[in-house]
Amino acid sequence: MSLSYELDGKKVEADQLAGASGNLAVHVTTARNEAVDPAFYDSFMLQITFTLPGASLRRGGEGATIAQSGEDATAAFTVLPGQ
Repeated sequence: MSLSYELDGKKVEADQLAGASGNLAVHVTTARNEAVDPAFYDSFMLQITFTLPGASLRRGGEGATIAQSGEDATAAFTVLPGQ
């Protein structure tokens, strides 16, 4: 699994995000680990969850379930095999 980030449409590294403001896009990429039984990648669902300060989360992306937890907001994604 790997993450990449864009801030206001420009690719940035994770260490550049602290204290930054703007429109953040987080891209998650998954790939099969050849050292592990392929049944895990081919058969199991992933749940990917991001927790952010509640005031900063205006939309959670396509297919996200958004929940408020105190001052934080959580965006949760369920990813089925093959997606």
